[in-house]
Amino acid sequence: MIKHYLKVALRNLMNFKVHSLISAICLAIGITCFSMMNYFIDAVAGNIKLSDDNEYSIQLHGASSQTAADIYLFKEDFDYLKGLPIAGIDALVASSSYSNGKEITAIDKKQRELPFLVLFKNVSSNYFTYNSLKLKYGNQEITAPDEVIVSQSFARKAFGKEDPIGQVIRQETEANSPSDFIKVYKIVNVALTEEKDHRGKAIDCYFPLSIKSRTPLSIRSRLIGQTTTESLNKQLKNMTWKHGDQDVNLYASLESEQDGSVQGTMSMLLARFIASLILLSGLINFLKFIIQMFYNRQRELALRKCIGSDIKGLFTLLFAEIFWMLSVAFFLSLAVTEIILSLAYTYIRPDDMISFSLVDLYGSQLVLYLVLLLICMLAILYPIYRLRRLNVLHSIVQRQKRHVFRNFMIALQLAISIFFTGGVFGITLLFDEMFGGMYHPLSAEEENQVISISINTIRMQNNMDAILSDIQSLPEITDRISAFNTFDTDVYTYMTYMKNGNPRGNVLMIQAEPHYFEFFKIPFSGKLVDKDAQGFVYISEQFKEQLQRDSIEGSVTLDGEEYRIAGTYRALNKEGALNRVVGSVFLVNPQAYSYYFKTSHPDITPVALEKITEICRRYVPETLPLDIRNMGDSKQSIMGTVALLQTASLLLAIVSILLLILSIYSGISMDVVNRQKEVAIRKINGATPKVIALLFGKIYLIIYLSVFVIIYPLVRLVLIGIAQKSSLKSIYSWNWGILLFFTMALLIFLVTAYKIYKVMHLNPGSILKKE
Repeated sequence: MIKHYLKVALRNLMNFKVHSLISAICLAIGITCFSMMNYFIDAVAGNIKLSDDNEYSIQLHGASSQTAADIYLFKEDFDYLKGLPIAGIDALVASSSYSNGKEITAIDKKQRELPFLVLFKNVSSNYFTYNSLKLKYGNQEITAPDEVIVSQSFARKAFGKEDPIGQVIRQETEANSPSDFIKVYKIVNVALTEEKDHRGKAIDCYFPLSIKSRTPLSIRSRLIGQTTTESLNKQLKNMTWKHGDQDVNLYASLESEQDGSVQGTMSMLLARFIASLILLSGLINFLKFIIQMFYNRQRELALRKCIGSDIKGLFTLLFAEIFWMLSVAFFLSLAVTEIILSLAYTYIRPDDMISFSLVDLYGSQLVLYLVLLLICMLAILYPIYRLRRLNVLHSIVQRQKRHVFRNFMIALQLAISIFFTGGVFGITLLFDEMFGGMYHPLSAEEENQVISISINTIRMQNNMDAILSDIQSLPEITDRISAFNTFDTDVYTYMTYMKNGNPRGNVLMIQAEPHYFEFFKIPFSGKLVDKDAQGFVYISEQFKEQLQRDSIEGSVTLDGEEYRIAGTYRALNKEGALNRVVGSVFLVNPQAYSYYFKTSHPDITPVALEKITEICRRYVPETLPLDIRNMGDSKQSIMGTVALLQTASLLLAIVSILLLILSIYSGISMDVVNRQKEVAIRKINGATPKVIALLFGKIYLIIYLSVFVIIYPLVRLVLIGIAQKSSLKSIYSWNWGILLFFTMALLIFLVTAYKIYKVMHLNPGSILKKE
């Protein structure tokens, strides 16, 4: 019988191919969105939590006795605190406040060397025991300054199947660094528990605190006995020691009550809620579609009962349709996940990407699929309950009932649609304000002639002279400049403009060689100084106007230092019109961490890019990443990330609107069919087309106005909350709200207008003749 029910269910769904496919695709996007957002949140929030007694976990902070401001605590402070007799707390544990990057070389037993960029933390000797983190080889922790613990994934990547215990890794330094800076560390254990930092990146290595004594530390402990934070702080208040030239005392706070913890929890809950909205909207549309089809087949169901089908059979028939739809949606969600991850790795910079495990991600989608099956099983119990006494006569004479539940579901889907569509409007406004006014001295074609190289490893830095020599010999390369920092849209350094010792505003600053202006075709006036000259500055036209208002000429004070003005330029490449700065400055700096090469023609840029990559790989092994890209290509840049975010938000808005259209259209269609006789009688009694239009459209008008009045202020508050810490002002305008109102109103009008128009011009005779 199960095979029979599956065949019947599939045949019924195939009768509504388009609607079924759209419902499955929208549900698949909802499953993907919910799963990926939850995976992302779990990855970002995957930093270490204490395994037990978490409610008693505290963090110790240092505060200056002179200024009462918090200060960073370092290794020397931690060593001092360990010697203090602090009652009421467990042993102290310390780790670096943030993870850091480092270039190391793994050396195996055969003395083969493989360089890597690793993410590491500095930890105290009891870090793993305190946090109950699993170690592969007993409880051996870091006890000496030349020991290191590596993660299981890094051990596998660096040493393969070999036992990493006893093997060494070497910290790399630049070629001009003293030889005693090179430090060799012996691996003493492997961490089985994967720890992630605040960006969702896995920690590769754990070094002792002594590797970098001036790293800010997070010092934690647990309350024991009857100790409270109040009693502990009274004790700590009397403990003061010297921290440089300041007197420092401690205070403790519960980790669960810290503002960052509470705000982070609220942000995660909000993100999970937003991610669930598309899934909720898709699930509502899916169940409405399935159950509505079920009700529309009441005569068939009544006949099935007459020939012996019981409630169990009806339930199995309805569940079979749900099983088919959810299964199709599940497999589509796997395909959508592959597409989204491919686009994410293509357009988002590696530093901004978290590492996705497809096994874990697909596992979460499978669990969600099973949970949705269970929810749908429970949801269909109600329509089955209503049909338990169904007979043929009842199915014919059943009176029309008001669709309260259906209208509530439409209102919920409308709220979701307004939320996402309003979000698209707001995000577009914010991004346009942030990036729309950027100065582009080069055309799109000319930007495609520029290739950038960032020196992101010490191995590349040590071989840069040879790399530059080989690149310069390429016939495709026509020009070159060097820069201290990169020229991406988010890589800004700020300096404080001062007058008479008082800050007057901030300016953007970049450092490069003076050839920068000619290379990027930026209008310039003044003299070009030598690239080794010090104490000179070039100012933008915007900053020059500010200096003229302040009656300053010849020189300017930036960050407390005096600079002679050597010239004026229009604006920096990709400089935005930011309200929080008064202009920009250009400092001459011969030190280079980025290089820009210009090709003779955009068509040969891909060839030059391949050759430059090949040259770099002669000196930099495959285990180290290269940061080489075409400047005209937005992939893996801030603009690529922005474009992807805009596309993703637009896709979610389109999906929510599509689900709304399906719900409203199916609702109005069902109303028109079920109330044709009523309309015919009303028209005979003198009802005008306007009365007929209001009869069907009034409920949708009421739903729309009610939902918009509630949801729009929420959307506005969310977007203002996002922009409140910036100087962005466009989101405060009411224009986008008015545009959103009329856009959604027009959408609902177009969806309902055709059916209402047809029923307005209905011929009463043709309807009543059928009765």
